[in-house]
Amino acid sequence: MTEEELQRQLESIQQTIYNKIPHDTSTYFITITLPYEFKTYDIGCFADRMKYLLSKFIKHLLNCKRLWIDSVYDFDAFFENVDQTEPWHLHLLGTFIDQTTGAQLPKNLIEETMQKASYRFKQHYGLDREINYKIKLVPYSDIQTVIGYCTKELIQGNVLCSDRIYCPKTLFNPLPKQPTKKKNLTKTQRKIRKIKKLCGLS
Repeated sequence: MTEEELQRQLESIQQTIYNKIPHDTSTYFITITLPYEFKTYDIGCFADRMKYLLSKFIKHLLNCKRLWIDSVYDFDAFFENVDQTEPWHLHLLGTFIDQTTGAQLPKNLIEETMQKASYRFKQHYGLDREINYKIKLVPYSDIQTVIGYCTKELIQGNVLCSDRIYCPKTLFNPLPKQPTKKKNLTKTQRKIRKIKKLCGLS
């Protein structure tokens, strides 16, 4: 793939992210790094840790104790490792609009919720320190600049690494179950199963 083709694909991804943001709406720009002793160069390990942290973050935002899969809060998370020279860290972009009121969640709530998630993360992994994070509310006029910053490492050599971008569905949803093979039943077995079903015994 040529450099021009890679650049066009990158610009297409950037435009898609930009188009998801409602016009004239500010966006939260969150940077997350792990404590020094818990940093990792393994992207799979980092993804698992971020999955746990962000699941706690979203659950606290939703104020729910039950398990959940689909988040009502959309976001894009970008994994970065500075040209493969440093441990992984994360940038996150999300508007966090309350679906009931249509208002954006206040910054103090986002900060308080991330603090709770950080504490749960520390407890879960038995760490001495909590995660490091910075939260900024970026005005709509600066969104494209921030998107450019978040996607600056997607091109690695001659490859566009779009798999470094995660949304709630790709980060939280479990893999689909493999279909099980149906057993070949005899005519008698099928009749017995039908009777059990009708009688509420199956």
